Amino acid sequence: MTKESTQTTNSTLESQFWALTKRPNQVTDAEIATVYDKLQPIAPGKLIGSRWQGYIFHSGHPAEQAVIEPMHFAGKDFISVNEVNLMVFDAEGNWTRTEDWGNARLREVKYREVVSAALIYDTKPCIDHWRYVSEDVVMVALEDDGTVTQGAGPLYGYMIRVVLE
Repeated sequence: MTKESTQTTNSTLESQFWALTKRPNQVTDAEIATVYDKLQPIAPGKLIGSRWQGYIFHSGHPAEQAVIEPMHFAGKDFISVNEVNLMVFDAEGNWTRTEDWGNARLREVKYREVVSAALIYDTKPCIDHWRYVSEDVVMVALEDDGTVTQGAGPLYGYMIRVVLE
């Protein structure tokens, strides 16, 4: 594949990704998975040293209302491969680290035939599997033993790099 055809493919996939984000409550997990599975892997080092604001795809997945909304999920702070903080919004709307999910670390893990960055939590039986959308956007599939996702399969989301002032 030439550099030009790779750029065209990435551009098309990025367009498909953004189209999914504009269809709240109308997108299916199968549609999300189709785009996710075509995305390129991302190395853990590409996430380090940044704060990423998190979003979920509103597909009707049971973990949206049972887990993500009640925790007031904000995103993640990637300090190093061995220190990643899950961030939530406090009552005033400020970002704060939550201790509820313990510590997390980045590793490369094979998921659906692709080796890419993955976030492994110390106290929750789940792994966030990351894929590259653009330099400042990544897509995630949260996989677990069924306790977080309530047995409904992966919960899909995405994160956008935040520029800190």
